[in-house]
Amino acid sequence: MNPSIEKLLQSSNYLMSLFLQIRRLTLQTATGGVFQSVPMNEQLEIKWKWGCLVALAMVVLASYPQLRFLAARGGSWAGVYAYVDVDEVAYSAYVQSLIDGRSRKNDPYTGRDELDGKPLPESLFSVQFIPPYVAAIPARILGLSSSTVFIFLMPVMAATTALTLFWVLAITTHDSRVAATGVLVVLCLSTFVSGQGPSRILFGTPVQWNYLPFLRRYVPGMVYPLFLAIFGLAWRAITSRDGRYVARSVGAGLMIGLLVFSYFYLWTAAIAWVCCLAIACLVARPPALNRILGSVSIMLVVATSSLIPYLMLLSQRSDSTDQAQALALTRRPDLLRPSELLAFILLAILVRLIFVRRLSGKDPAVLFVISLLLLPLAVFNQQLITGRSLQPFHYEMFVTSYCLLMAAVIGCRILVRARSLPPWVLSHRALFWIAVLSFMYGINSASAISGATLNENLVRDNSLIVGRRLRELGRQDPGMVFTVHSQQGETLPTLAPEPLLWAFHMAVFPGTRESELKERFYHYLYYSGIPPDELRQLLASKSFAVLTTLFGPGREAAHLTANFRPVTPQEAEEEVRLYSEYIGAFDRQTAGRYLLSYLVVPVDAKFDATNIDRWYQRDEGERVGDFILYRLKLR
Repeated sequence: MNPSIEKLLQSSNYLMSLFLQIRRLTLQTATGGVFQSVPMNEQLEIKWKWGCLVALAMVVLASYPQLRFLAARGGSWAGVYAYVDVDEVAYSAYVQSLIDGRSRKNDPYTGRDELDGKPLPESLFSVQFIPPYVAAIPARILGLSSSTVFIFLMPVMAATTALTLFWVLAITTHDSRVAATGVLVVLCLSTFVSGQGPSRILFGTPVQWNYLPFLRRYVPGMVYPLFLAIFGLAWRAITSRDGRYVARSVGAGLMIGLLVFSYFYLWTAAIAWVCCLAIACLVARPPALNRILGSVSIMLVVATSSLIPYLMLLSQRSDSTDQAQALALTRRPDLLRPSELLAFILLAILVRLIFVRRLSGKDPAVLFVISLLLLPLAVFNQQLITGRSLQPFHYEMFVTSYCLLMAAVIGCRILVRARSLPPWVLSHRALFWIAVLSFMYGINSASAISGATLNENLVRDNSLIVGRRLRELGRQDPGMVFTVHSQQGETLPTLAPEPLLWAFHMAVFPGTRESELKERFYHYLYYSGIPPDELRQLLASKSFAVLTTLFGPGREAAHLTANFRPVTPQEAEEEVRLYSEYIGAFDRQTAGRYLLSYLVVPVDAKFDATNIDRWYQRDEGERVGDFILYRLKLR
């Protein structure tokens, strides 16, 4: 090679090296003396074998309650799903009504459907229609019941959620092993962060087992992967080096739009988080501020466009919906929830590290974590702006505890890269034991909830044969059912189309006014042989079902509303008086107001049917499994 040319090449290489060092120092200065803690290389190689491994672990946890129930039942299992949340019976009843071909606005408990000229108001079930239809349409095509669908939903929801969360953590930490461990930490330990499960021992309160809240069927479980995917798409958008941030921002906005018609607490939390991200970026003003704000704007515009039809549907809701959902009008701040307190602590640590220049406040990864930590403050205090609070404890169960743990996992990776934490914190051995302990906590929760709900699930499974028989009888002789066992009444709409006299979840569906619900409950108490003195005792013992039915959920439990007012002795005594007067004036016309056709009594129950026999004729009864089914005819 010509010596002059060779010398020229050496000079150009030297200049290129010098240029790269100058650029490196410039970037270091622009980011506050530290490099970006998470690389921005989008060509990340995600090792999906780790994601599949933790997805399998979550499938085991999700299947545990059903498998344990099957083991307890043995060969006598009739086919009912093992429920882990009391509200799942209402969700499965609604899905079954859609499988049976009923309208979107229907009440599976009273048997009412929307007919021409007799429209029903909207309910949260009919407005949040995407998940139930996604479950019901394939089931109807395949000839499956909602019980069968709910059995398969658990492992499917667990696997898809785990894989989605693995992807989010993998692209934000750039470490597949950390991401895999993070999946178990986030999904298994959420109840600990939200102050449920064993963590209640620390506060001296009774332990309540919530299992894995994100798996509640069908919401939020069916759409939880969408909720998590929003964080991943938003991260890809704000760290994108090309024009693809527009498509990713649109995708995140569309997912929020789907959540609008899926579950209230997820879409409101998603919008709140996007706003938190925008606020964090406006304060820090990172180099890519314009692109980040552009992404945020696109997400918000696309997401909020779905609110117009949503608000139109919501404006047609029943008058009793707000009371049934314990909507409170308040502007009182809420700053002492467990996930909020932990978020404040982690925020203080990050701010301190930024102040001493161990981290950069302009780093997108740091801003991402800060936005997740700001979310609890936003969702628990949005009433300062809106003036409305709707059962905020749902945010703790389904949103803030998960987002807080996501922030902890990503933040831990940032701190190790910035050498603010020792490398052994994320060593293979440490990750292994963190994963094992998280999984064991999940197993402990699954075992506890399986034991706590075993008796209820046994009643529900024994009721399946009754539901099948009622479905057969209903083809020729449809009519209202009175069941002595309240738990059986809760689950019968999942098994048979006949309406019920009264059930606890009747209040959440459209078309049942407060006065009608109370009257149905009076009938239920009267036919059950409950005298006024016994009702007084039930009120004094703070019976959940009795207080909620007679006074509304906002008067029974303090965690449901920001304006909690306990029921006073005077109010309780007034209800006893009203009930006494009602049954004292009970006549044939009153009995015919809710005309009964069937009575279901457990074989071993000591049931006093005096009040029913006074107004109805019973046939000799038919033994159906562990129950006796009577046909009734008004005298």
